[in-house]
Amino acid sequence: MLIEKNFDVATHEPSPSLNQCLPAWIAAVAGFGGMRDHSDGITFAPRLPAALLRMTFRMCFRGSRIVVDVGPDSATYRLVAGDAVHTSHHDEEIVVGPGEPVTRAIPELPKLESPTQPPGREPRRRAK
Repeated sequence: MLIEKNFDVATHEPSPSLNQCLPAWIAAVAGFGGMRDHSDGITFAPRLPAALLRMTFRMCFRGSRIVVDVGPDSATYRLVAGDAVHTSHHDEEIVVGPGEPVTRAIPELPKLESPTQPPGREPRRRAK
């Protein structure tokens, strides 16, 4: 069985290969996927870097399985199994239920001023 290959049945510990993949999955889903786990649910604020054209991941939440497909301009949420999932996309409440996937645009990044060093803390120029 697949479970026997991924888990040590005696200790129920993930196999070394699963342990090695988990940090990368968390970094991708929490980073580019913008997933946050709050006490009352999960939220998403996905954003891809210019060099990455698409990212898709699956996850389980409270017994439901969803697929999140992130592109450069939009994200699509689809329920694969289970009950509807109440979540949010960039602070907009959405319900991912059976039937039609939910697609939302990814908002533009706000324009921010470049940070400056505090007075007296600027790096010294090197002599040539």
